[in-house]
Amino acid sequence: MRKYYILYIILMCGIIEASAHVKIHLYNLDINNGLSNNHVNCILKDSNGYVWIGTEYGLNRYDGYRFKQYFNDKRNNELWSSCIVGLQQDKLGTIWIQLQWNSYVIYKYKTDKIYKNYKSYLNKCFRHSYKC
Repeated sequence: MRKYYILYIILMCGIIEASAHVKIHLYNLDINNGLSNNHVNCILKDSNGYVWIGTEYGLNRYDGYRFKQYFNDKRNNELWSSCIVGLQQDKLGTIWIQLQWNSYVIYKYKTDKIYKNYKSYLNKCFRHSYKC
């Protein structure tokens, strides 16, 4: 019986020693990698695996390789402020984006667009039993 304890201890020491050599790779994501601004206010990992990063100047969606950016510009009037202060995802997969001054817009995956009229979205959800 003592022989098995010694063998067990030797095996455990080998496993602990082997696991001590695991390398962890960390990456610094900043404006040099495509982030819109280095002042990050909020981060959300959504149900599709994307990482959303809200900054002082824009919303960024990161897929593990590159960023897609959303700004307040003439092509996207729905995101009327580029200062993102909060991010949440609801059960239906809609991303809720909190802008400065406590206002909200929503992001819909189906259209890859941001909408400021979230009240009509909520009304539609309630009328159709949460099938938005």
